[in-house]
Amino acid sequence: MNPGPQDGSVGTTPQAPLGESHHAERHFRLARHWGAWVFGLLVFGAVIAAIGRLADVERFGELLEAAEPLWLLGGFALQALTYVVAANVWYLALDRAGSHQSLGTLIPLSLAKLFSDQAMPTAGVSGTLVLLRGFLRRGVARATSSAVMLLSLVTYYSAYLLATLISLAVVGRHHAVGAVLAALVGIFALVAVGLPLFAILFMGPISNRLRQYSGRFPGLRLLVATDTQMLVHLLREPRLLLETIGLHLLVMALDATTFYLMLLAIGVTAAPLDVFATFVLASVAATLAPVPIGLGAFEATAVAMLRLSGIDIEAGLTATLMLRGLTVWIPMLPGLWLARRELRGPHEPANMQT
Repeated sequence: MNPGPQDGSVGTTPQAPLGESHHAERHFRLARHWGAWVFGLLVFGAVIAAIGRLADVERFGELLEAAEPLWLLGGFALQALTYVVAANVWYLALDRAGSHQSLGTLIPLSLAKLFSDQAMPTAGVSGTLVLLRGFLRRGVARATSSAVMLLSLVTYYSAYLLATLISLAVVGRHHAVGAVLAALVGIFALVAVGLPLFAILFMGPISNRLRQYSGRFPGLRLLVATDTQMLVHLLREPRLLLETIGLHLLVMALDATTFYLMLLAIGVTAAPLDVFATFVLASVAATLAPVPIGLGAFEATAVAMLRLSGIDIEAGLTATLMLRGLTVWIPMLPGLWLARRELRGPHEPANMQT
């Protein structure tokens, strides 16, 4: 029974048609997305301008002109390797879950996820949605897809947190850890622990209470349907956990080595551990920054950390911009195309709903 108005009024408040509501919501999401990019570019411009006031602008051009192409090619090769290593995480997990996929078909998904993580400042949530859709397109059952995604999320943030603590120890060898850096690491530690924990709780003991909200957030509907037994099985395999954490750490080491090669390309030699710590802590700042690809936050942190290692501002910024070109800007177009393809792919078949 559907009772009428209790206040004696007749009729109801007009509501917008469903199509108009979805259309308005889509425009709102687009406006918010492009607004984040505009804000990020403004922050990036302000950071570069501030650094430029402290440095010799002409030397930037001299360093770029003198860059050794061989080191640049080496950095490009290392970046290509990172996508293969990242895809191996899912290859191993899917294989243990009984849903084998070829490594070749997972490598494009790695690039698509990277673009989504970089382009939309959501601490990896947007990339997670692309990853889930990518698994479904490849015929992996929805419950298994979510379980493997959660395993990847847990091991990624475990590796990221471990790398952050190592980086903090490296910095602490020669310099006092300031309050800002300590606060940055502390906030990231909460994110690194909180995101996987929330995801597991959402699909587990509190999923029924939160199910009504799953339609408002991308990917949460899939988390509700996660095969809990499958996830527990995967998390109870020490070898799988060590292998996947090791692969995530290897990706970070390859990125840091790329940074090291960019310094070598402009004739600057630095301690490898200092470069690793610089890359990881700059990545933490970029992850926490509410702007796409951590615009400005990564560059400012990297230059500041390199300065602590005795590298001048001009060389630090030049190497950082070269690194960002290889890790972010060059993969942007193929990543965009691949991400759109994954999200535009066919929906899961009816027999994959459980």
